[in-house]
Amino acid sequence: MTGAARRGPSGARLRRRHAAERRFRACGMLAIALAAAVLAALLGSIAARGYSAFRQTVVTLPVTFDAAVIDPGATGDPAAVRKADFARLARAP
Repeated sequence: MTGAARRGPSGARLRRRHAAERRFRACGMLAIALAAAVLAALLGSIAARGYSAFRQTVVTLPVTFDAAVIDPGATGDPAAVRKADFARLARAP
């Protein structure tokens, strides 16, 4: 074996190998940056569509609890109160 073969690759092959390594690293960094951008876009889309879930709407209705509707016989029986038409109370003006 000659001395040149033992020293390693020639200068041109070494430059090509280093250039290939730089291209490989650049492609890897580009892939990571692209994945991060897609992840940011996905999270932004989720946040833009889901922000309304954090709003709260409160509706206040005046309801008069008429004893004649809730307990028509004025018995005070819990079973009679459970059978009352509470929807009618909510619909009443």
